[in-house]
Amino acid sequence: MLNNHQPLISVICTCFNHEKYVEQAITSVKNQTYQNVELIVIDNASKDNSQAIILNLKNLYGFQHIFNETNIGLPKAFNAALKISKGKYIIDLSADDVLLSFSIEEQVKEFQKSDINTALIYSDAIYIDQNNKELYLHSKRYPFQPSGFIFKDIIFKYFICPPSIIFNRTILEKLGGYDESLLYEDFDYWVKSSRDHPFQYINKPLVYRRLSGKKAFSNSFYKFKSPLAESTFIIIKKAFHLCQTNDEFSNLYHRSLFESRQCVFLGHYKIAKKYIDLANQICIKNPNIKKSFKQSYISFCANNNIYLYPLYKIFHFITGK
Repeated sequence: MLNNHQPLISVICTCFNHEKYVEQAITSVKNQTYQNVELIVIDNASKDNSQAIILNLKNLYGFQHIFNETNIGLPKAFNAALKISKGKYIIDLSADDVLLSFSIEEQVKEFQKSDINTALIYSDAIYIDQNNKELYLHSKRYPFQPSGFIFKDIIFKYFICPPSIIFNRTILEKLGGYDESLLYEDFDYWVKSSRDHPFQYINKPLVYRRLSGKKAFSNSFYKFKSPLAESTFIIIKKAFHLCQTNDEFSNLYHRSLFESRQCVFLGHYKIAKKYIDLANQICIKNPNIKKSFKQSYISFCANNNIYLYPLYKIFHFITGK
């Protein structure tokens, strides 16, 4: 039953070949302690039995659904669902992740006591495997979880668990939703929204994030010549034009070197060169930043197409980084 005294929350659940998990994701939304929730399930042309499962669950629970004839990508699919949603706050839920029963209630409470211009709220998360076995807390691997105006932190390194986020709809729409020209959506939105809006962290797990062999998107960052690399560079270049302080330029310089190193490891020599050029632009823009030996070394590897992917695989296997 909907409680009209509570702000409406829209959960947009995106599915692609998640027949094993989509029922658990949808059920987790319907079992929330917070009652005023609308659910929109969008299937991105799954080839498995996902759509039949979604239809069966719709008959049981009642919710809106969109079935795409072709896979239009997650950013475009999410934006399509956003247009028909009505909630004050928005959750982007992958169909293989799971909300804890009190998740939305905790998020709404946090929004109600936060700055009206808060762009999003994020929390800790519990990682699970394909059989729902709990593995570890997100905060154990990423202990740095700041609140406030954190643009300089966002551009420096990854630390937010995407399925833990709830968005302020007003700001999400003002910023145009997700950039549909990119292959993935979250980092770009964090960058552009954190420039002028605070984020808020809840220091407790509110979502299960699934790790499985079928979660090919997260694994694809580490594949040789991953197509996601170009999108990452576009986002980093956008961040360059948003930087204002010495600390921000310094953080972006180090992030550019990190990404250029990853590109060399993964065979993206042309994109690695773009990062080196960007690093040079940052040094020109902010003379306090001096060109490092790491930059020279990565530039040498990129210009000479030095093949380091086997070393990267060994490093990744040993460290898990």
